[in-house]
Amino acid sequence: MTDAERPVVRRAPRKRKPWTAADLRAWRDRLGLSQPQAAERIGISVATIRDYEQGRYYADGLPGYLARLCRYVERYGPLD
Repeated sequence: MTDAERPVVRRAPRKRKPWTAADLRAWRDRLGLSQPQAAERIGISVATIRDYEQGRYYADGLPGYLARLCRYVERYGPLD
């Protein structure tokens, strides 16, 4: 079988468990950040951090973009 005849196998995207308020708090604790510091690092308001942690928004998990931002900041440092 030549390379041209070989079927292309694509891996399904990995599904991540949505972040909860507890996950956001654990992320802040791991990095030793206060709510204002965390908000500044990921570019959102302190009120948004507070509301997520208190469960006012997204009972089924934080938006994917917010979790991705947190993982990015943990790996590479604050957004500039």
